[in-house]
Amino acid sequence: MGLLFWRLLLVLMGCVLVRHTVSSDACEPNPCRNGGSCNRTGYGSEFGLDFECSCPIRYYGIICHYDKCDPGEYPCFNNGTCIMSYDNIHHSYKQACKCTANFHGDYCDLVTCGANALCIHPGTSKILHTRECPAVHVNGYKCVCNSGYAGDGINCTKMCGANATCINTGNCERGPSDHCNEDLGFKCVCNHGYEGDGVVCIKKCDTNAMCIDSNTSQILPTDHCFEPMGLKCVCNQGYEGDGFTCKSEFHKFFR
Repeated sequence: MGLLFWRLLLVLMGCVLVRHTVSSDACEPNPCRNGGSCNRTGYGSEFGLDFECSCPIRYYGIICHYDKCDPGEYPCFNNGTCIMSYDNIHHSYKQACKCTANFHGDYCDLVTCGANALCIHPGTSKILHTRECPAVHVNGYKCVCNSGYAGDGINCTKMCGANATCINTGNCERGPSDHCNEDLGFKCVCNHGYEGDGVVCIKKCDTNAMCIDSNTSQILPTDHCFEPMGLKCVCNQGYEGDGFTCKSEFHKFFR
């Protein structure tokens, strides 16, 4: 009698254990919503659950209970794309913008102007003194290269003056004068007979000439005798020429 009792007890306990195992199957019934597939993982998965859901393309979340970005709900400027981003702190998904090249910010609404550019509103000419330019609207603020530079406002290269040449100071290699890239070692250098910063190059008066203001007849230093400003190089008395090349009047007697 005693042995029979213990055998019946073991059978009963086995039935209870089997029933409990079947009923505790994490994927029965399927907890994944919106057509998601349930996969058993065992306790200790990323979210502390013993299952994971494989969601259809449109859905996301622990049990596929969230839809993807709704068009127009989360604005992403400058061709940015709305994506669902997982927040490791709050363990949840949130809408976020994936920005195209050069743009950043929560809504792809910022662009970093180049070192030789300003953030300017084309309509009002207002300047924001920051390199982080709010590029939200087509006709809003934009990065514009400084005077003497050319480019898209993000990458600006120096434009050499009419009387200058773009030269690599390391190996004397010449580059394009309209896009003289200083970051690559190039520099605008005034041509022979001119002086300046490479953007504005002024023809130097001859050593035997003076610089005269055509409007006031005032004599000025010859190192910046800029003709478009009304200044003119004039040969000194006893010399003749165009002011840039002056020869002694006596040279004609020794031909």
